[in-house]
Amino acid sequence: MTFQEYLKQIIPNIDDPKVQGIAKLAADKGFDNLTSAQKYTLETGISDFIMKKCPNCGEEISYEDMAIAIENGHCSYCEHKWQKMQAE
Repeated sequence: MTFQEYLKQIIPNIDDPKVQGIAKLAADKGFDNLTSAQKYTLETGISDFIMKKCPNCGEEISYEDMAIAIENGHCSYCEHKWQKMQAE
């Protein structure tokens, strides 16, 4: 999944209409086609939806796994380890 695809997925969850509009523009035209002000607004406006690295292990998180990682607070590997530890 690309950043643009991820943006399309999270657009309905963005509360700020300005950020939502910029996210739609970025999803349609690409992040690189935004002005620097739009990029900054988007990056700060969607910060709650982005987790680039797992806070536990430092592993990079893909866009496919990002929503679940944000929900769990860590990557799928750490979640698996945690589940395994709970089962023991």
